[in-house]
Amino acid sequence: MLPDQTRRHPTHRYSLGHPPQVHLSDFRVTRWHISFAIVMAVFGLALSIQWHSQQSAGASGQEVRTDPSTATIRRLEDEQKSLKATVADLQRKVQEAQQDSSASQAINAVGSPGDLQRELDRQRLLAGLVPIKGSGVKVVLDDSTKTPLPEDNPNNYIVHDYELRDVTNLLWSGGAYAIAINGERLTSISSVFCVGTTILVNDTRMSPPYEIAAIGDSATLEEIVNNPVNLRKLKTAARLYGVQLKVSRVKDLQLPAFDGALRIRYATVKGN
Repeated sequence: MLPDQTRRHPTHRYSLGHPPQVHLSDFRVTRWHISFAIVMAVFGLALSIQWHSQQSAGASGQEVRTDPSTATIRRLEDEQKSLKATVADLQRKVQEAQQDSSASQAINAVGSPGDLQRELDRQRLLAGLVPIKGSGVKVVLDDSTKTPLPEDNPNNYIVHDYELRDVTNLLWSGGAYAIAINGERLTSISSVFCVGTTILVNDTRMSPPYEIAAIGDSATLEEIVNNPVNLRKLKTAARLYGVQLKVSRVKDLQLPAFDGALRIRYATVKGN
């Protein structure tokens, strides 16, 4: 039996009942492989930890870049509201001081204290410094709800600052006494312009829909807005791209006073 068993296992020359001989070279090769595997595992673990650390740092960096900008916008908007409240309070105090002052020269010019007060009220009304109410129209402009086609310009589907100016100028020309956009009263020193994709009115950020309220003869104002000769570019955008334009009569409109800063840089009162 031993010879047959030896022939079936020619590479292991041992007698039955004795363990196989293990060469030292075989043991060294096995230990080297194990060591190499351990080193590679540790190296891979280190790379994985470093990669996760970089991802976490990148996410944290993104939050650092994003959060301050959002916080800054909110802070500036809060400061703007606070400043407007301060301006409104100062304007009220000036109005009270004007009402209490003697202003004898002005009284002599207009005839009586009552006439002077009425003239002051009229000038404040024209300047937009007091709230006003009356009948008129509301013109609402809003971005399109359609999805732009690949070949279209996305700017064709949104309302632009120049379109707000076109509508307000048309209403002024139609005899409007007072106009406000989303609650911002317009005056002779008001501004309507765009910064990036944001429209600013009196330095206040606006967002659609844009509601333009105008006090005046409602029939006349509605007619000039609906006249096909006027606002052709805006009406083309409404027809082709879905930009929204609506006008309606309103019996009781209430517009706030202008609460921005009255900064006049180049004009002065004659005689000063």
